[in-house]
Amino acid sequence: MYYIIILISLLGAFQNVDAQTFMPEKKSHLFQTYGLFCEEGQTAIFNQGGGRYWVELAARMAILEFDQQKLKPQLIINAGVMDSLRYEQKEFQSDTQDLRIGLALLMTLDPQTRFMLTLSHLSGHVLEDIPNKALIPVNVGDESLGFRLLHDHEEHFRFGGDIKYIFGTVGGVKRVSADQFFEWMPIGEKGFHSKYTPYVAFGFEENGYTNYYLSSHIQTGLYLGNHLAEKHSEIVKFLLGYYSGLDPRQKLAHFEHAKAQFLYGGLSYEY
Repeated sequence: MYYIIILISLLGAFQNVDAQTFMPEKKSHLFQTYGLFCEEGQTAIFNQGGGRYWVELAARMAILEFDQQKLKPQLIINAGVMDSLRYEQKEFQSDTQDLRIGLALLMTLDPQTRFMLTLSHLSGHVLEDIPNKALIPVNVGDESLGFRLLHDHEEHFRFGGDIKYIFGTVGGVKRVSADQFFEWMPIGEKGFHSKYTPYVAFGFEENGYTNYYLSSHIQTGLYLGNHLAEKHSEIVKFLLGYYSGLDPRQKLAHFEHAKAQFLYGGLSYEY
């Protein structure tokens, strides 16, 4: 819980009490990317082929905003669960379940450029259906501090990157990781729930355990709602993607240094 105290202390630097708004309209969509496979804030179901599925349930809530300050800082809390499922013998079996909870401080440097500071806890769990039963009793969890800078160009592009420092962990891990992402909306954002916006997004991640690994991801599809526009709205995506790199299931990547490659298709929802 100490990281919560740190973020609240950071917000204390903005002292104009009269300008603060409690439970404001959230701006998290302006700080999000489709270029990374594991991105906070989406509820999704992906078919990875071969009877494998990836399911995410997530929620975000804006707590506080200082809208009269120059950087318009907003405090967001988010939580999510990610399940890896297998469909065998006419039933779903769960291999892993990863849990994430954290806070984010969103800041607007100018209308197109934004900065996000995050403090997150990610814990990995395996369930009784996992083939390697030796992973069941061991624990893994990471506490991380992240910095994201991104920029929107007109209504066609979003690009940026993250640097993360893992300051609390169970087991060996490379303390510093990074990623980069790029998005292209070839006809611009439609911004209406009755009109689709096509997009292409890709990203790279550099992280690891004994050694650094390069993971890559590409995603394309159609979405309804606002991703680039200031006004918040619900977003529904219909998508196809490809991932290659460290296994997104945290325990398998952490203890087995497992790799994964898969095509996937599905849909996601953000509110």
